[in-house]
Amino acid sequence: MGQRRRENLWVVCLVALLSLVVYREMGWQAPVATHLSRLAPPQPVSARGEGRQAAAQVTILGPWTGPTLESFWAAVQPYARRRQIAVDYESTPDVARVLSGRIGEATAPDIAILPGTALLQQYARAGQIVPLRGILDADRLTAQYPPGWRELASVGGEVYGLFFRTVNQSLVWYSPDEFRRHGWKVPATWNELVALGEQIARAGLTPWSMGLKSRVADGQAGTDWIENILLRTAGPELYDRWVKHEIAWTDPVVVQAFRLWGQIVGRPQQLLGGAEGALAAPSADAAFPLLQELSGAYLCLADSSTLPLISQRFPQQVEGKDYDFFPLPPLRVGEEAPVVAGSDVLVVLHPTPEAIALVSYLASAEAQALWVQRGGVIALGAEVDLAVYPDPLSRRAAQQVLQNRALRYDASAQMPPEVGQAFCDAVCRFMADPSQLGAILQQVEGVAAAAYAARAAP
Repeated sequence: MGQRRRENLWVVCLVALLSLVVYREMGWQAPVATHLSRLAPPQPVSARGEGRQAAAQVTILGPWTGPTLESFWAAVQPYARRRQIAVDYESTPDVARVLSGRIGEATAPDIAILPGTALLQQYARAGQIVPLRGILDADRLTAQYPPGWRELASVGGEVYGLFFRTVNQSLVWYSPDEFRRHGWKVPATWNELVALGEQIARAGLTPWSMGLKSRVADGQAGTDWIENILLRTAGPELYDRWVKHEIAWTDPVVVQAFRLWGQIVGRPQQLLGGAEGALAAPSADAAFPLLQELSGAYLCLADSSTLPLISQRFPQQVEGKDYDFFPLPPLRVGEEAPVVAGSDVLVVLHPTPEAIALVSYLASAEAQALWVQRGGVIALGAEVDLAVYPDPLSRRAAQQVLQNRALRYDASAQMPPEVGQAFCDAVCRFMADPSQLGAILQQVEGVAAAAYAARAAP
């Protein structure tokens, strides 16, 4: 990842607060912040034609920084230059909080990038975002999205959101070279995965690297574990019922998912730095110890967006030799390993002609192919051939998402925001003290009961 920039105290902060400045694909990375970031590169520019004035502007609010933002610019700049549109992007780790103070105001962005469909549902029901009728072809989306995904981005039969930047969240990263050197085998079942961790630990090595610290929400990487395990143990139908709170957080299927995860995180010797280290480690960097000269760990569950991060951080490492992934295994031999996918969602607050045209472009195969070519992400709702994906790992991650019969969308991204936050808190508390599982799940259930009751109220 690029060097994080340090800005000059109050002068730059004042400029940041008073002006909407623009990120550009320049090879630098915006600093991680816990507040609204409007930070300029050395020479502020926007995604418009070089040396020419743009006739119109589109404003976007979203969580992207670093390589993700660079990939967004790679996808959007050709269009912006052709159309002479200035695309101004503002980054914040808490899109919901920033939007809550701006919706209905002149300062609201034209387009927002939401971290999931729960906020889309909330804003659509309140009439705060516009349906994409006439922008997106709903019939085409139904044909090209996985079953049920169009409905996730719809309210009252109207499509309100475009899934963008989809990632495969069911990947276990490892080093084939290290596995060959130690004589380890890629596991085919959950029990084999647990046994592999024990085998590595018996050799005096650390099996797992985990990072639960996040710019957006601490614990988010842990929720991916629970979602994947529950999908494997309970199946897609119960997974969907859990998301809708048709089964309680204290239900045996949820308890079992946490307990199975506890077979790994409940054994401190299996985690790099123990539970304390995992709770403090950044989730975006979790796979890096696998690739260091003296490997700190040998396994890491991380989504497909890890691929470009590895490529930037370890350019000398060889894909398929120094690093690779296998699907998080199913429970039993011969079963298809289900896949959990995450995806951001683009919504429109101000349907200006420029905003509508930009969303229509971003839904196209051209835009999605430009992003896909950067590696690590998957195109949904657009016909992007697998040959467009830039490397075997990106193609394989995409195939697992596009062809999986038990594919499900990230559960926490569908839950009311307060439930998603309680879920994140729960995995952190469980990692710190697995013996408190009953009390932890009871607390999440209390939050969920209130949140879903409020959602159902007229």
